[in-house]
Amino acid sequence: MTFSPVFSSFLIRWLRDRRDWCISRQLYWGHRIPAWRVTGGLPENQPVDNMVDGPWIVASSATEAKQHAVTKFNCDPASVCVEQDSDVLDTWFSSALLPLSVAGWPNTLNDLYPLSIMETGSDILFFWVARMVMLCSELHDGNAPPFGKIALHQLILDARGQKMSKSKGNVIDPLHLINGGDDLSVLVAGADSETEREKLLEAIRGKFPDGFPPCGADALRFCLALHMNEDTNIHFDANNVLLARNFSTKIWNATRFAHRQWPENFKAEPVDPSNADLSLSDRWIMHKAHAMLKVFDTAMDSFELANAAISIRLFVWTYLCDSHVEFMKTILDQTNPENNRNHPSAHILYCVLSLSVQVLHCFKPHITEELWQALPHPDGTSEHVITSSLPTVADLSPWHLPEVEANMDVVLSVIRGIRNVQATFGFTNPSEQSLSLCFDTVKLADCCRENISLIKRLLKLRDLHILDEKPEGQVSFVIDDSCVLYADLSRADCSAQRTRLEKKKDKLTVQYQKLNAIISQQGFASAPVHIQETNRNRVDGLKAEIDKIEESLATLPEAKSS
Repeated sequence: MTFSPVFSSFLIRWLRDRRDWCISRQLYWGHRIPAWRVTGGLPENQPVDNMVDGPWIVASSATEAKQHAVTKFNCDPASVCVEQDSDVLDTWFSSALLPLSVAGWPNTLNDLYPLSIMETGSDILFFWVARMVMLCSELHDGNAPPFGKIALHQLILDARGQKMSKSKGNVIDPLHLINGGDDLSVLVAGADSETEREKLLEAIRGKFPDGFPPCGADALRFCLALHMNEDTNIHFDANNVLLARNFSTKIWNATRFAHRQWPENFKAEPVDPSNADLSLSDRWIMHKAHAMLKVFDTAMDSFELANAAISIRLFVWTYLCDSHVEFMKTILDQTNPENNRNHPSAHILYCVLSLSVQVLHCFKPHITEELWQALPHPDGTSEHVITSSLPTVADLSPWHLPEVEANMDVVLSVIRGIRNVQATFGFTNPSEQSLSLCFDTVKLADCCRENISLIKRLLKLRDLHILDEKPEGQVSFVIDDSCVLYADLSRADCSAQRTRLEKKKDKLTVQYQKLNAIISQQGFASAPVHIQETNRNRVDGLKAEIDKIEESLATLPEAKSS
């Protein structure tokens, strides 16, 4: 058997350390113990107290018990009486026999157990899983374990890490999260005191004046999957269900956007990676799709549901919606969708959306089926997403384009940097701005030149220049270690930017001085070589960053007088 190494040592230790197990219980419900006490018909010259085994018979029925009593205790067949034990079998004992009983035991025994994978809670690993392994391996003709793989999930605790119980009042009804309701107490379940409870409720009522909104079963399922890490229990917070619902809204809106780009009766077609009309964003999103599917497949094969859910959320939310869709707004014709019919970007948009829906279906089955019905599938595509053929990692391997990812990283870094400058200085009309970029290497500069029109359209810039040397009289902003942005800020209020840069410089200076002091110590030369190199590289990097900040401060206009 294979299962998480987190629990393997515990299970092996439990199976190795033998201990008594009382399998009888005094309960109303359960499997009656198949033991029968002989109450009549015993020979008078053979008192019960002298019997080594006692007057008990194990049999499947009263008739069979009487037959055994006649043979074992020499009872009179006409007067023998038996009474079944009133106790029932321990629940875990009965449950442990499930794989055997389903396979026909004890009358017949099929070679195949009903399960190949056992998925259950980690808290009953010893109560149920270990006992199934123990009993089935012993009673099976081939001593085979009842399943080959074990997947465990953790306990769902409240937001404070306490076990849910009715006495604590911290139990959350799943239907309340799915359907919504006026009762907001589920968001403060397990509060330490009534005062704290009322204080939290007052704050939450301001956020949800109409009650807790309906989130749907998909959102609840996805929220739990995101926290399915085997080594930690789930600290359940109802607010995370809202975030999962927002994710559903995200992919729903992305599909709506795509429909506005597709003309009437549009049918998607495969796109070759060598198509010259593909944009950088098209190649990049398909590269990310290949990487996501690879991570997703690996995670699902090893039952790491959290990693699988995180991979698809990152792809859809960050790469597809926040980046690729924004680029498509500048590439595809927004006014006349008919012009997009043969545009490869329109077909790439279908590819990534259909793949996202297929991958996400195991976590959000309801919304993904709805979206699947709305996509313009090629002829011959399955009617339902659950029966559709999911592309394999090998199918998408032609889209493994690491050089495209490197180029897109440069473009995205430039876009984020320019947007940060625009937000900091409150540029109200980007179309009037004239900005310049300087890169450390010719390769990065050439990459940005190739995609400069894409950047300008997305940011609605009038001018964006790639320079080999820094311009005079303009303020510089460090975007990253390899890129500096220059802008004319003679009419902007730079006090906030100056304060931010000075704080950052002070923080880096403290780090630089501490690290430099360590390097200057006499015993540093005896440290391992790799540690010496690492610290010296960090010192050089900090010094370079401080120098760039000082250069920006030197060119930053003085604060305007009031």
